[in-house]
Amino acid sequence: MPKLISAKQIFKIKLLRNVLIIFLSIATALSIYNVFFIYPSLTELVIDNTKNDAVRVAKHLATAFMPETSEQRPSSFNADMQDEIKKIVNTFGLNKLKVFSSTGEIIFSSEPDEIGKFNKAKYFHEILSQGKVYATVRKKDTNSMEGEKLTADVVETYVPQMSGNTFLGAFEIYYDITDRKEKFDKLLSLSSMVLSIVVFGLLAAIGLVWLKENKTMTARLQVEKALLESEEKLSGILKSFTDFVIVVDRDLNIVWSNNITADFFGTNPLGKKCYEVFHSRNAPGTTSYIEKCFQDGRSVEDEIQCTGANGAQMDLWYTAGVATRSEEGVPTTIIVVYRDITEKKQLRAEAVRSGQLASIGELAAGVAHEINNPINGIINCAQLLIDETEQGGEHAEISQRILKAGGRIAMIVRNLLSFARDTEDEPQLVTVKGLLSDCLDLTEAQIRKDDIDLKVDIPDNIPEVRVRSHHIQQVFLNIISNARYALNKGATIVRNNKTIEIKGELVDSHIHQYVRLTFFDNGTGIPADIMNRICDPFFSSKPAGEGTGLGLSISHSIIKDHGGRMNFDSIEGTYTKVIIDLPVPDEDDFEKKK
Repeated sequence: MPKLISAKQIFKIKLLRNVLIIFLSIATALSIYNVFFIYPSLTELVIDNTKNDAVRVAKHLATAFMPETSEQRPSSFNADMQDEIKKIVNTFGLNKLKVFSSTGEIIFSSEPDEIGKFNKAKYFHEILSQGKVYATVRKKDTNSMEGEKLTADVVETYVPQMSGNTFLGAFEIYYDITDRKEKFDKLLSLSSMVLSIVVFGLLAAIGLVWLKENKTMTARLQVEKALLESEEKLSGILKSFTDFVIVVDRDLNIVWSNNITADFFGTNPLGKKCYEVFHSRNAPGTTSYIEKCFQDGRSVEDEIQCTGANGAQMDLWYTAGVATRSEEGVPTTIIVVYRDITEKKQLRAEAVRSGQLASIGELAAGVAHEINNPINGIINCAQLLIDETEQGGEHAEISQRILKAGGRIAMIVRNLLSFARDTEDEPQLVTVKGLLSDCLDLTEAQIRKDDIDLKVDIPDNIPEVRVRSHHIQQVFLNIISNARYALNKGATIVRNNKTIEIKGELVDSHIHQYVRLTFFDNGTGIPADIMNRICDPFFSSKPAGEGTGLGLSISHSIIKDHGGRMNFDSIEGTYTKVIIDLPVPDEDDFEKKK
């Protein structure tokens, strides 16, 4: 690629070009002026001077040899006069001399063979007869005014001889201007040649300058085009980022941002202070990371939290680094990339919570195993006491109560062990009443402790459903847990009559039959503006640290995977209904089970 020249050199070339154009214009104008003005003017000057000389010679001859009142005749020129006239011709360097009568007859000529001829030309009788001098330049090898072949460049001059208003005759004087014209032509040719050389030299210089500048301009255009394409490509790449990207100047003004930044904050951030956009502050913080990057010239990174136009909070991990520097190496702009780590943090918290739950599950399983052995011993001992005591006796009743309580403890331990197992069992035909009963064995004590009135109405004749038991139990436990939270949260408003109702029924959608379970609580309800978001992953209406936002999302996915439906009905401050529909299996499923 050609080497680019500096702006100063470009200016000099443009100045030189302008100077050359001016001089070329002057040289061209001089050439034109030389041809069309100077040459004709000098020619006219030669004619005038020669004409004046001819007039003076003619007057001298007329005064010396001719009367002023009588017409000229051949007899007026004797031999002595002719000799004197010839001397005058030689003295004044005349090429030829003629004397005409008023009728145009040549009565004397330096060339005797012309004597007696007549000049019948129009100019003789119309111009000379009026007393006017007539002169013209005739070139060599052309004809004179009288049609004679000329052997030199001459000024042919006719001087009338007048007596008052009477035309007596005329003198025709031929002045040889060959030498003067040759010198004049040489001078004119030399000046024209010099001007032509100057013109062509200037043209060549302009051509060289134009070629050089054209190459430079072509190279510059190519570089500008490549730079523009590179900028468009880079801008396209940056704008396609899912991260927020901004460029900030030393005054902390945002001078560039990608589209996602403007979309998140609901406004174009260009020209605004970065701390106004990302931190909603009117002044930079005492430890602004961008200012620190400007001061140190090194990259910095950390975590911040900001709020978007829709009120959503987002955890961001930023990386700030120098984008451009001045000639002295001082940072002039900083590029900052903000990456959304909200989901990552929630997943990390959920992983920690899952690990904690897994640990708790393992601990519960270990405790359950430890409890299971002694409780079996208690049940066996109670059974022995029943066998050894009489029916209806006091000891028999106590033994029955011990046996019943031990059996309940054993059932709770079995459910706890079953729920703690992480299994991917195959779907099986089960009753929703049995699934719900197993869940309530784990939560009923907490429900009673919260002073919540639990009502369960599930008919025995409801068909079985084909489900993964542990998954559906997880859904039931999550819904019951949310209901308890809503009732306890609303206890400051409604202190008694806290109710959870669970109702089961068979519904027909004209396409398929479903077993419907409706979970009702008269707690705080769900605000209408978040009703369509409650199943979104990581969305939670609970305060930070009290919920992960995954419970309803996972529950909705589980029900959907089973071919069912999960709907919500709620009025804020009044009630919430969670409606679950599970499809009833075909008859073939029941036959297979049998």
